[in-house]
Amino acid sequence: MTNKRPTLKTPKSVGRSGEVEKSPVAIKRKLYQLVAREANRRSDVNRTPKESYLYLYDAYLKERPFQSIVSIIETRLGDFEIVGKIVRLSTFTNPRILVEDEMRHGVKNVVIVGNDDTLARILTRTADLDVTFGFLPIGQKKNYLAKILGIPLNEKSVEVLAARKVEKIDYGIINKNRFFLSYLYVPGARVKITCDRSFTVSPGRDKFEIAVANLLPPPFESDKFVLKPQDGQMEVYFQPAERGLLSRMVKGRGSKITSMFPFQHLLITSDKIITVLADGKETQESAVEIEVSKKKLKMVVGKGRQF
Repeated sequence: MTNKRPTLKTPKSVGRSGEVEKSPVAIKRKLYQLVAREANRRSDVNRTPKESYLYLYDAYLKERPFQSIVSIIETRLGDFEIVGKIVRLSTFTNPRILVEDEMRHGVKNVVIVGNDDTLARILTRTADLDVTFGFLPIGQKKNYLAKILGIPLNEKSVEVLAARKVEKIDYGIINKNRFFLSYLYVPGARVKITCDRSFTVSPGRDKFEIAVANLLPPPFESDKFVLKPQDGQMEVYFQPAERGLLSRMVKGRGSKITSMFPFQHLLITSDKIITVLADGKETQESAVEIEVSKKKLKMVVGKGRQF
């Protein structure tokens, strides 16, 4: 009769809670699992989820000349793993309502795809929202701001977006209800200008052109313009309009007088309704109050930016 050798089992100890503790091998395996889980968690934190990107396409991109460029751009976005939801803008799209709704669903990056007009349309309503804006300029026309921001045109702009170099940029608030990023312009008008509530400039009977410059220079020639869209203030420029007596006298001397003042708060008033152009949009106003926002616009820019 053969005697079988009894199998010895590793005893399990009982912990304080009364639960049976696992063997050293099982504990080691569990430890590895916890370490791997923590590594994945940290990787997920650093990785930008696809849903955090919102792409706003201008309507003109549907035209045939731009379809191939858009297709290439979408492929490049996939290569860089920064794809996201695409919304094609229409005449009736309210940019602020749209972006705020997407923010509630986790969007943190809003990429404007189009030209200067597209950029102005979106930012004049959304500049104060807590998102980072990107810009993919498409086409050769109306893309001057892309050069200022250091962003190349068409598919090369994707590399700038992927590099994600973010700068904070000043923007202005007009009459407490809309924003502007590039410039504000008042054609020839008889106005009174009050800077920072401390002093007033009144050109008198003559009409003057007035421009507030931030990312773009004033529409009239001025050698005093310096691009400084991050210093927390803006500059107002004004010079005689062509029809005024002073303007004719100055023109006769072969030069123009342009005055400039920096400000954080500006009030332009007139006895009559004046025309105001802000980032391409024209309105009729009796008074224009301009404040430099204390908040900053977060914008992805390129290495070749001009500020």
